[in-house]
Amino acid sequence: MSRPLIAVSVGVSNTDEVLRAMERVARVADVAEIRLDFMSEYDLSTLLRHRPCPVIITHRPEREGGRYQGDERSRIEPLLEAIELGAEHVDIEWDAAELLADVDRPRTRLIVSSHDFERMPDDLPGRYRLLAGKGADVIKLVGMAHDVTDLIPVARIWREMDRPTIAIAMGPVGMASRILSLRSPSCYLTYATLGDGARQVAPGQLAVADLHDVYRVREINAQTVAFGHLAPELPPRDIMARGNTRLREAGMNAVWVPLIATRVEEGTLRTLEALDLAGCSVDAALSGWMAAALDHLTPAARQEGEVDILVRLSDGRWLGHYLGGDVRAWVAWWVEQLASGAHLSGRE
Repeated sequence: MSRPLIAVSVGVSNTDEVLRAMERVARVADVAEIRLDFMSEYDLSTLLRHRPCPVIITHRPEREGGRYQGDERSRIEPLLEAIELGAEHVDIEWDAAELLADVDRPRTRLIVSSHDFERMPDDLPGRYRLLAGKGADVIKLVGMAHDVTDLIPVARIWREMDRPTIAIAMGPVGMASRILSLRSPSCYLTYATLGDGARQVAPGQLAVADLHDVYRVREINAQTVAFGHLAPELPPRDIMARGNTRLREAGMNAVWVPLIATRVEEGTLRTLEALDLAGCSVDAALSGWMAAALDHLTPAARQEGEVDILVRLSDGRWLGHYLGGDVRAWVAWWVEQLASGAHLSGRE
């Protein structure tokens, strides 16, 4: 499979607004997702005839977190029209996939999707297998993350998926999944917004400019080493940009992503392992918690009783250290530790 795509979701109200938005999307992304359920009127023929980039046509019902409230037949009709007109993708919900399963669609990929806007489903791998049997060209599996441990089942899907897949945790807590999923060879795409006040159609979507400028997502691949930043809330954009710039200046194929937690527990460390992180920086509010949670500390961390950075050793253990919370020092320490044989997050 070629590199994952970047899709920008367009949630505006009419045909003219979508056409203007798609012109912007074509300059910064690969695909525009057109959300018909957000629109008060639309002309699919006009939209598709004048599209400047590939599209996903979505008509999401309320039961799956969308805005459509009408009957199912009327909801499906524009999806059938989109297939007839040659739209590159149509998104259909898992419980309606049979309505399109036998439709001839030589130019259209079928995305079969499942969304839970309340929580992370209990058996995400089981749901993945269910969707795999629905005739999908692409599987989309999305749940809401309330705790950092909700990222664990999503990371399992990244390891196990055997066909083009979109597996994402929604909400601010799940934001890192929109970036780290791109390391999987089977990841099909990640979603973003246009930014500049553009509507999020799902919680936790990043602005497409941040995907490019802060996280350099075009450079992420299966060999990318990942680091996290654990904090009670999302850090300022400029801090994440600075850290990722430092990694690049150090010559590393690496990315540094935000992780939200209000405490550090055993499940927190399991999450870092599930995400296959090589290391993690820690906000001052959590540094004491982290020191108490780790078995292996440097003398500096033991003396301070705090850990503001950790690295995964070659034997899988976490080593905690204290540097005083400086981004430049964090990156330099990671580079030093990895050069001396610490774990390279499974990447060669």
